[in-house]
Amino acid sequence: MPIFIPFMGCKSRCIYCNQYAISGVTSANDIIASVQAQMARWRATATRWDELAFYGGTFGQLPVALRHKLYELAMPLPIRYSTCPESITPELAAEMTQNNVSTVELGVQSLSERVLRLNGRNYSVNDVSQAFSLIPAGIKKACQLMVGMYGESQADVALTAAGLAALKPDYIRIYPTLILKNTELEAYFKDGRFAPLPASEILLRAAWLYIHGETSSSRVIRIGLPPEADDSEMIAGGWWHPACGELVRTLVIESWLRINVKPEIDFHPLLYGYKATLKERFAKLSLREAPAHGIMKPITANLRAHYSAEPAKWFSEQGNIAFAKQLGTLQ
Repeated sequence: MPIFIPFMGCKSRCIYCNQYAISGVTSANDIIASVQAQMARWRATATRWDELAFYGGTFGQLPVALRHKLYELAMPLPIRYSTCPESITPELAAEMTQNNVSTVELGVQSLSERVLRLNGRNYSVNDVSQAFSLIPAGIKKACQLMVGMYGESQADVALTAAGLAALKPDYIRIYPTLILKNTELEAYFKDGRFAPLPASEILLRAAWLYIHGETSSSRVIRIGLPPEADDSEMIAGGWWHPACGELVRTLVIESWLRINVKPEIDFHPLLYGYKATLKERFAKLSLREAPAHGIMKPITANLRAHYSAEPAKWFSEQGNIAFAKQLGTLQ
């Protein structure tokens, strides 16, 4: 059951952030009333929920009394919440075990000190590592990452990808950077200090994080923004696609086939899904159709090994660039 508490608990606002816009929740004056109303709406749509998730704000930096009230509202459901790395303390870790917290999602975004600083993230890479180590055993850890951030280079993405193995998150989410109205990033966009990356570059960078995420004892559970982002009138710029994850996985599989089988590339612009697009090739290679993650683990491991000596080649190889450009034209 997803519950949005936009900007609640945040000690500062990152240059790209306008959670009121992306979550669809426009007021947080009375957070308890907002949470109760959201819970009532969700309960009207289903009789059974496995978990209650607090998203949008920095749960770990909410006032203690408010956190405990939210724990009470969630009972008896296990709780998932998102928070920032610097909010994780030994005291908060103890609180997790006492209040049925099942998963903690850390808004890491990048493992480049320079990119974190440029985007107003008030923590260091060491803080991220310490936060992961403090979360108690038995509580799942998720890592939220972004691509196309202000000042980000391909080298920064490669640095982030390489650091995932040490963090060992259970889950990873990868989001493209959008320019939201009424943010500092929008001001940078208007005065020319920031230009959003083209679709092909977003796909290449997200795919590189995906390859490392799937091969770092983790599972990438989302690539791209939720569908309701398409309805937001607050988006001023940036690329995203409702099937972003499908496009990224298609790019990854196509690259793997090109390296290992070197097939003739017959791009089919009407099919988004990687299994649909490549079904005939799977059959020719005697690969049985399997769930996405069953297919992707060996493929991503192969690609990671192939590019391990020179990660920059992933971004510069013409086959990858050309196919990413084709994928980026899909509506």
